[in-house]
Amino acid sequence: MKVISNPTVFSQEYVPERFIGREDHISRIVNIIKLSETSSTLIIRGNPGTGKTLLGKYLFRRLPEFRGFYVNCYVTSTDRGIVTQLLNEAAGKSSDYGNIPSETLFKTLLKRLPQRALIILDEAHSLKRTRTQVVYLLSRSSELGGPNLNLVLLTIEEPEMFLDSSTISGLGKYNRVTLQEYSREELFEIISIGPGQVSMKALTQQMHWRGYHT
Repeated sequence: MKVISNPTVFSQEYVPERFIGREDHISRIVNIIKLSETSSTLIIRGNPGTGKTLLGKYLFRRLPEFRGFYVNCYVTSTDRGIVTQLLNEAAGKSSDYGNIPSETLFKTLLKRLPQRALIILDEAHSLKRTRTQVVYLLSRSSELGGPNLNLVLLTIEEPEMFLDSSTISGLGKYNRVTLQEYSREELFEIISIGPGQVSMKALTQQMHWRGYHT
């Protein structure tokens, strides 16, 4: 019996048409970004499984007027690596910046980023491994001659746990959003009305066969 009717929903690239259980958070975040006339920084914190990564990618769909940039900081956690990835995404191609000093590289990035940029740093708590300054620098983009940036940090920890005091103060006014665990009802709704995600009849039968009860 086929339990999963559309396996693509489990792809890392999958973004649903509707984000169940996070509608209020998304509306608030979208309004903050759209109405901001200066650089804005948002900290979105939540435990594993609360939908942080998916929410970040969903923002690109809800805000098509912004140029989206996504970096997984668990994979790329050094200042130079993050700046290089952002530069390559801005240029639409991969380049070798091996001989360029990091300071020059960052100044080049500020020149190439568009005015309406939305940068999402996923797994941002991983930055504490490298004592990064990239959050401090990006949050001060306009002061350093770059565009106003909308910076979103997705993390399982509070920012004070992985950013130093200078970076925290450099963020200026920023907004925090905390994602709670999904309720049983929300999980059921996600499964039952998701776009072809799961056949509930088949799933229920599978649960009973394995000794689970709904």
